[in-house]
Amino acid sequence: MITDPIKRGQKVLRYQCLSRDGRKCVISGIYDSESAQVPAEAHCAELEAAHIITFCLGSWKSDSEQREKAAIWVNLYRYFPGIRGCLSFFMENLNDTLNVMMLEASLHKQFGTFQLALESTNMENRYHIKLFTHFPGTYAYFLPSDRTVISSHDSRFQLPNSDLLSLHASGRAEIIDKILDYYEATRGTRRED
Repeated sequence: MITDPIKRGQKVLRYQCLSRDGRKCVISGIYDSESAQVPAEAHCAELEAAHIITFCLGSWKSDSEQREKAAIWVNLYRYFPGIRGCLSFFMENLNDTLNVMMLEASLHKQFGTFQLALESTNMENRYHIKLFTHFPGTYAYFLPSDRTVISSHDSRFQLPNSDLLSLHASGRAEIIDKILDYYEATRGTRRED
């Protein structure tokens, strides 16, 4: 039994996203290697629950860290007003299905380091996969040929929010990530995504 509420919440979130995403990576379509419901001919790999907006923006350990993160949120709301309605300052809201999607582990790393993004198309919940300069060519094998992704297999759980994905694709999320890294480096602390 998991007694830590954050870990328990992460486990529930993973279950919800796996269910919504059909037990597959939303980008590659590769099945989760831990799932019992995998077709015999399917490719499997380790899947991870990937946050679009980093999990660490929802918590702080001091008043100064709270002020720094509040300033980041003010700018997020200013430049991306659509996210005000779907997320708030609190950690538990960052752990919502509209801010998380299932990704194959290596694609999660590329998404988290801004070498891969999902850009909106003119069709709802369809995205073009955008690759950046340092995206490793060996991972191209994981990408669909039409470069569009995301559909729901369980309508009980919201799909990733298009405004949050637009924020990530814009590159501004990378700037926020660098600011957070700087703050934590000057304090000697480490953040979790």
